[in-house]
Amino acid sequence: MMISETQSQVEKLEESLGQISDFINKNELNERPVLSEEILSCLYGSAYAFYMHGKYETAHHYFQLLTAVDPHSKKNWMGLGATFQVQKNYTLALEAYSFAALLDIDDPYISFYAAECFFFLNQIQKGFEALDAAEEIAIKHKNTPHPLLNHIELMRTGWEKYLKEAGDQNGCSKA
Repeated sequence: MMISETQSQVEKLEESLGQISDFINKNELNERPVLSEEILSCLYGSAYAFYMHGKYETAHHYFQLLTAVDPHSKKNWMGLGATFQVQKNYTLALEAYSFAALLDIDDPYISFYAAECFFFLNQIQKGFEALDAAEEIAIKHKNTPHPLLNHIELMRTGWEKYLKEAGDQNGCSKA
């Protein structure tokens, strides 16, 4: 890499940091700042990298910032939901997934991840309902068969087997 390329990258980074600093200052004045697509992409890339490297608390902060400055981006809400889910904060994950669903009702993954959260919250019936919704959306999808259908069936079968073996003590089978 040439020195001029490195200097150019440093200048871009300094400009980006300046924009983020302006964002923070404007946010303190209750103004909604506008960030460039490049900055939003950089923030998302950082959030995703933190998530993938197990730095969930940091990823959570980045995704929360992204949902505040770009609330119409489904991927920001999905990232926030996934971060909450991996931190076992299933209720907040469901809230984030709900916002994602408002932005794209035809994404079966949203219902699938919601089902996982419902199961972990011991809301078994809602979990099965979310799986049914995910399956219905996936079946309607253009690329048939949708790759998520196998995962949906595995999750359904696993939970039905678990409930049968547990004797459905909580009375919450799919029935």
